[in-house]
Amino acid sequence: ETPDRVRDVTRQTLYTAMEAGFRLLHPFMPFITEELWQRLPRRPEHADAGLETIMLAEYPQDNPAFASDAILADFAFFQAALTGARALRAEYGLSSAKQKAPIYLSAATDDARASCERYATYVEWLAFAESVTVVADGEAPRQCAVNVFAPGASVHLELKAGVVNVDRELAKLAKKKTALVKEVTKIEKKMANPAKWDKVPEAAQVVIVEKLEAAKVELVGVDESIAMFEAMKPGDAAASS
Repeated sequence: ETPDRVRDVTRQTLYTAMEAGFRLLHPFMPFITEELWQRLPRRPEHADAGLETIMLAEYPQDNPAFASDAILADFAFFQAALTGARALRAEYGLSSAKQKAPIYLSAATDDARASCERYATYVEWLAFAESVTVVADGEAPRQCAVNVFAPGASVHLELKAGVVNVDRELAKLAKKKTALVKEVTKIEKKMANPAKWDKVPEAAQVVIVEKLEAAKVELVGVDESIAMFEAMKPGDAAASS
């Protein structure tokens, strides 16, 4: 698509969301939504094109045509990647927008790689990255902090010399790993005992299984971070050279 086409679609989408949002909020925020709605141009084809007040506009109705589980899942993937990138920045003290560092999005599957490439630019803007590069699983630079935000997908923040205290970070990671291993062991032990597990309501079982999977994913990221910091130790750097 051409830049002009992308710009027009973006504007139309923004207009649709804002105009419907004002009508949706009007019963709860009447004055400010009226003021903002009055400032919007009217699309000629709309039934409310000639209305003088938002109070007479039709209240938004559910439109199944706008529903898409695939789009929601894809956007959730982007949100998780962005949250992971921001979490790494906060964890390593990159609190200012001026403190930029390269970010790598690692994908183990074709679908994950396509999603990473689709949202790389947005992650760069919103995570204040120096750059965002999409790489295959295992191809991110070694000196990176890792956040596994989805199965087969992780975000890597390249740590430059002097940014972090390696020994302190290793101690933190060891403590975190111990807690995660303890949590995983506790849940697996509970699930392996039919006398206890069968008494757990089905809805609660789903939550517990999801918690277990999340802990395992996080544990993978912790192990990768430990390996990365071990490689950053001066002795290892000298040995590798």
